Amino acid sequence: MRRVIARGAELITAEETGDQEGATVLAPIRKGERVIGVLFLQRRQSHSYAARDVEILQTLADQCGGALQRVQVEEELRQSQRRFRELFENSPDAIFVEDFQGKVLDVNRSACQLHGLTREELVGSNSIEALVPPAQRAAARANLQKLAAGQLSWLESESLRADGRAVPVEMRVARVEYDGSPALLFHVRDIAERRAAEMALRSSETLFRSVWENSVDGMRLTDENGVIVAANEAYCRLVGMTHEQLEGRPFMVVYAAEQDWEKMLHWYREQFRAGSVREKVEYELVLHDKRSVVFEVTDSFVESGGKPRLFLTLFRDTTSHRRLEEQLRQSQKMEAIGQLAGGIAHDFNNILTIILGHATLLTLSKLDPKSAASAQQIKQASERAAGLTRQLLAFGRKQIYNPRPLDLNRIVGKMTDLLARLLGEDISLQINFSSQAAVIAADVSMLEQILLNLSVNSRDAMPHGGQLGIRIGVCEVDEAHTRRVAEARPGKFIRLSHSDTGEGIPPENLPRIFEPFFTTKELGKGTGLGLATVFGIVKQHEGWVEVESELGKGTTFHIYFPATNEPVVDPEQHDTQFHARKGTETVLVVEDERDLREIVTRTLNLNGYRVFQAVDGQNALQIWAEYKKEIDLVFTDIIMPGGLNGRELAERLWSEKPDLKVIFSSGYGADALGKNFKLDPKLNYLQKPYLPQTLSRIIRRCLDGENIT
Repeated sequence: MRRVIARGAELITAEETGDQEGATVLAPIRKGERVIGVLFLQRRQSHSYAARDVEILQTLADQCGGALQRVQVEEELRQSQRRFRELFENSPDAIFVEDFQGKVLDVNRSACQLHGLTREELVGSNSIEALVPPAQRAAARANLQKLAAGQLSWLESESLRADGRAVPVEMRVARVEYDGSPALLFHVRDIAERRAAEMALRSSETLFRSVWENSVDGMRLTDENGVIVAANEAYCRLVGMTHEQLEGRPFMVVYAAEQDWEKMLHWYREQFRAGSVREKVEYELVLHDKRSVVFEVTDSFVESGGKPRLFLTLFRDTTSHRRLEEQLRQSQKMEAIGQLAGGIAHDFNNILTIILGHATLLTLSKLDPKSAASAQQIKQASERAAGLTRQLLAFGRKQIYNPRPLDLNRIVGKMTDLLARLLGEDISLQINFSSQAAVIAADVSMLEQILLNLSVNSRDAMPHGGQLGIRIGVCEVDEAHTRRVAEARPGKFIRLSHSDTGEGIPPENLPRIFEPFFTTKELGKGTGLGLATVFGIVKQHEGWVEVESELGKGTTFHIYFPATNEPVVDPEQHDTQFHARKGTETVLVVEDERDLREIVTRTLNLNGYRVFQAVDGQNALQIWAEYKKEIDLVFTDIIMPGGLNGRELAERLWSEKPDLKVIFSSGYGADALGKNFKLDPKLNYLQKPYLPQTLSRIIRRCLDGENIT
């Protein structure tokens, strides 16, 4: 075979092939100088071919070479056309073949999808008339001439869909030959999404610029070396510097030199190199102008247009917010302490009522002088303890209070003489009344308690004399004030300012001054309940207290009470010398505390009353069912076991006997009758602890039809 390829056609004998008989002729098929095949003839008879046959076979082989070349070219053409068609049909771009007049000669599937038309509807149509919006056809004709002349190869335009919608497109055009004639090959791409993305980018840039310029948060861009590239107006205001003072300089220039600039810059570079960011992290910093601030910081990296990335830092001034949080935490702590104080006061009130009752009865009986003195000592100690529990209830905002529209000017005016005597001759008292009525809904006795407690504190803070000033004013609290003080709220308020020129309160003690039992006075010179009582009373009147103090200069308390437009009512005056008459009526006493129930019963029996005792509400209903016609008055505790409290019991009894006299009593305070309970003129209430003579007087007045509130 190699010999034939190298030399040409050759007759091969049987001896060479190894056959016993037969003959073979081989001729190389050439394409130019290259052999592309071999023509092979074989017969079973020996000596079947002669030299002439070898020449003829070579001639035939040479002719086969030309034929095979044509077949190969045709196959390559078919392959090329098939590949073109596959690319043409499967291209994601719409492809049009058009002549120089715009007649569509061929289209692919994407072109049909772009326009919502079939191939049959597109081929043969004029692209300008069928596929271009009417307003753009004149420009399209001019562009077609430029494309045909080779003056234009790319443009953006719009294509018209079958549904009438215009689609933005990008066209790339090349001159080609189609079926032997010059034509234009259009690659058309729908750029609606790209246009939308570009518009979104422009919108985003506009939005960023708007946020940058109008943000209330400070925004700063810095490079890898910590140099400020840009800062917005809010940042300039936060740090108190101009753009010229900031841009192009290291970011540390806004901070005081004591902040260790070198350490800050080293930390910044490490963060930048590591790609670390912070999210809402708070820092306490000292600025270049010595201001102490708290900034909430959030970082991110910004990259744009292949430029080096920058560090975008957002600064929010949370200094005032942090202060308000501290105030809120303090308020919550005081609330919790108040709950505890009120609970303790309740337990003591029950015990003290029993002790006071028995001690009083002992003082009224015939005792030897030593025993009488001991009984009196017990009674006096119990009364002092009762005073402490009243202050605890006041701090916990659990006192029963009787608010009436009062002019604060009048209340303070009536206390002028008392306050002057309390302060002594070496402290001058100056009172500035409001020029207009300062009307609030308040309990007069509680207001007097506030003034007395504050004045006693001021007196003790001025051992060598000084000045006490009381100022009353009407004010409008605005939103700016509420942002500074957590408990404040907008509206019209009456402000009572109480100022002294005393020693002042150390800053570390200010957060604790309203805590019960907290005092800086010497042992035995204060209970630590004075300001706690003030705090509780003001809260109960829906107000708040603000304090300003400076060591060596004095302290000012600003107390805010909600103003009211109700007409002023003068405080009622009671005859404190009233001595209760005895009676013969029947009283139902409902009290779950046995010892307390016994002392109440004994007191009433000594005053001539007939008494039924009930241990709880259910027991009271049983007694009522049998003796309801005989019972003239019910004296009941409010909080009792058994599933029926004093208020519910009274409602049940009133439904049967509406004119029944009922007196409520409790050691808890206001919340026993409901949140923020205020005395109803028709409701009778006696706060524990109480003296036996007070109980007798209240019972008698209620039976006689008098209001005891």
